[in-house]
Amino acid sequence: MYAPPRPPWYTNTKIALPICLVAVVAVAFALLVVVFKFDNAPTGTLHTDPATHFDNVPAIDLSYTYIAPDGTESAGQLTITEEGYATGSVIDQFAGVATVHTTPEGSAVWADEDWWSRRAPSYASQVKNQWIQLDPGTALPIDLAAEFNPSSLPEVIRTINDDGVLDPDLTSYQGIPAVALNLQDWTLIRSSSAPIEVMALFGPIDTDLFQFQTASAHTTDVPAVQVPWDGHQAEIEIELTQAAGGTALGTIAIAPHPASPETAKATKDASTDTLNGHNTDPDATNTPVETQPPPPLSDFPLVAPELIATINAKDCFTDTCTWTATIRNIGNGPGEASVTASATPGMSAVTESLGIIQPGGEASTSIMSFTNPAPKPAPGQTTSITINYTVVTYAPQIGGSNAPRYRDLVDRLGGYQAQPALDRVLRPLAMPAKDIAVEAMHSMLDDDVSVDDVLDAIVQATQANPAQAKYADTPLLRRLTDAGDRFTSWAVLAEHLSSPDPTRYAAYVPGLQSAATELGNAAAPTVGLTYLPSDEIASLDAVIISDYPDTEAMHCTGVIVVPGTDLATSINQAVTNANQQAENCTVHARLVIPDTNRDLWAAGRPEMQTRLQPAVSILCESGEPAFENLTVITGAGNYTWTLTSLCTSTTSLTEQQKVERLNSLNLPDSVIKELVADQHITVGTNNEITAINWRNPARACRPAYTNGGASHEPTSGNRDYYLDGYKAVFSAGYLCKPLRDGGKADYNPLWNWPKPKNPLASEGGFSVFQRCHLVARQLGGAGTDPGNLVTCFWRTNLIMKEIESPTKRRVTQGEHIFYFSMPQYNGINGELSGIRVIAIGNQGFFRDECYTNEFYDPTSVPDASC
Repeated sequence: MYAPPRPPWYTNTKIALPICLVAVVAVAFALLVVVFKFDNAPTGTLHTDPATHFDNVPAIDLSYTYIAPDGTESAGQLTITEEGYATGSVIDQFAGVATVHTTPEGSAVWADEDWWSRRAPSYASQVKNQWIQLDPGTALPIDLAAEFNPSSLPEVIRTINDDGVLDPDLTSYQGIPAVALNLQDWTLIRSSSAPIEVMALFGPIDTDLFQFQTASAHTTDVPAVQVPWDGHQAEIEIELTQAAGGTALGTIAIAPHPASPETAKATKDASTDTLNGHNTDPDATNTPVETQPPPPLSDFPLVAPELIATINAKDCFTDTCTWTATIRNIGNGPGEASVTASATPGMSAVTESLGIIQPGGEASTSIMSFTNPAPKPAPGQTTSITINYTVVTYAPQIGGSNAPRYRDLVDRLGGYQAQPALDRVLRPLAMPAKDIAVEAMHSMLDDDVSVDDVLDAIVQATQANPAQAKYADTPLLRRLTDAGDRFTSWAVLAEHLSSPDPTRYAAYVPGLQSAATELGNAAAPTVGLTYLPSDEIASLDAVIISDYPDTEAMHCTGVIVVPGTDLATSINQAVTNANQQAENCTVHARLVIPDTNRDLWAAGRPEMQTRLQPAVSILCESGEPAFENLTVITGAGNYTWTLTSLCTSTTSLTEQQKVERLNSLNLPDSVIKELVADQHITVGTNNEITAINWRNPARACRPAYTNGGASHEPTSGNRDYYLDGYKAVFSAGYLCKPLRDGGKADYNPLWNWPKPKNPLASEGGFSVFQRCHLVARQLGGAGTDPGNLVTCFWRTNLIMKEIESPTKRRVTQGEHIFYFSMPQYNGINGELSGIRVIAIGNQGFFRDECYTNEFYDPTSVPDASC
């Protein structure tokens, strides 16, 4: 279900309701803030005012997640200068990728076809993979560069910090003691001890609290992007207008931190060059002599033919009847026309190519003939019979690239009489979107969806008005049609797509994204989705049934949107729903925390595990309801536990049990030898680890690091797109204060690092890929040693902060921690599947996590391999 070309890791990409809000306050930034603030006379106080960190800074680095009213998400990173220059990424939930450059005069984007097909499905093929000037609101409904630059962000923070109401239920964030303040519908999460730092900030875009700049007021009517067929046009336009007029523009969540003067300068230079036409590619190294600013979207008019057929036939009084058809192009673009003609009774269907018909032009078929089918009359009599002449025209510029599939679809929709309605749907779409729509309609008809509902669903799915937070579903349709017969719930999808109300539409998303996640597992031959009846508007319970080969049990996943804080009831309901939909299946529970559930939505793994403990204790004592694993999706991450790990999490591990976690990795003798040589561990007679060599905490300490080296290996991907390079084995550190800054990751060539001509690199820039420290920079891990670096997706790098930041905090408080980080691969020569980290402290700190390496939706899984 995932379109080529892909990086080697793309095969496991999830379509998931993700979260990217991760605490990103690293020690390097903290040091920068303190020094910078003292030099620039901050207006606030570091001990009481979190906005002080952003006063007078030259730029801000921003990680953000935007949640649209329909429940879909976009996320990315953005650097914003005080003057309003910005560079960064906008990455859509369904794998659309864009690089955005902004100046005070405007913005430009370099994006792939999926990204454009959500925002301008009629133009995606024309504007992909080049710089295009953006209309306001195209990338996101909110202007992040205007609202969260160094001049405006401090005011937003101070407003909530000074006037907000303390949330007593949120006391930590990503394992760090924190304070949450709510003011109207916005929430600020900051550290609870000095220096006070902003960890997260989120709320709705169209709020009365802040007068944010949006592309248009949400009382504006939404124009239909394409013209529906006769009889439905008025209804659809009215529904779209009501949905946009009465619904919010979505929610924005950000995690900001100050950026350096060097970063600010690079941002200004890059965005200025782009808007002036100096950059022709996000990864361009040479400035062309001739420059021209990027063209606006208006420079790409929608050009398509519109073919009208005229049947030229007369009453026939001879033994042989003849006729022709004339095709006239009343559109504004040429069409490569062919005609499938038949006469019933009398002549079977024949297809004839008419060549290219220019706008205003026409072409006729050759003379067609058939034997007069009227009964032979008696002498002096005349007999008659009615002939039905049928002409179905086809041009790839209207119907897509597959003529047989298009003609078959016309027949299934009701024949030539349905063709005008179908062509009105397909004509405005870009070529790939036409093919996607044709296949999606076939699949819906296969699932017994009515003709009207099929057309309704496709019209809704291909409407877009991004300034009003209305996005097309073309990328989603592509991924599902790519799955072919493996996805078995097209009727459910048609109902989902037909909903004009974004609130109701959003209710389908948790179930749909769970089904799409299962489709990402090629071992599941078929995946079905069922929604359970509910009076709730905001959410729908769902069950995903995944059939596996005979050697594996069927998987049933119950999906629940958690309305409150009663996690035990939600788990029980998810498991009950799954068991009721199928027998003899392996049950999984999936809890989705909506952004309206503020306390739980902000919870990272440590906070969520604490919240789960009361529910877990009941489950572990009674054994009911039984399930294999539980996944919880919050605004801070995706977290998965097996039932066994949940039950053991309520008991403290002994020191020896913690050491056994290291032994469970089955480390090669060469790794054990290096750790012993650097005096990190003690081993027994069988080379098993028996103890960590703790130093005397009363004496001065200096951190020590062991990088397992890196060998130069051929890439696991396409050599045209990825580099051979150095492949890390492991990295470890004995951490104690004072920790040093390990330095920015900067080493080439790393194994599987993308080349500039890689589709993802050229479309989204290298920001999609990052050089992940195995032992984090803020923990002292080296940024120039390939033994401590791996090529990872950017969100994997972000989610690892959840273990790195608490580790750093415990070390600065005086605890000694042995930190072991190992990349894991899919086989000897396979791609990076994730990073396993085990951290053991001498004062009780313990974490064992796998961070899966996935394009959009990495998951944190405790006590497990990646």
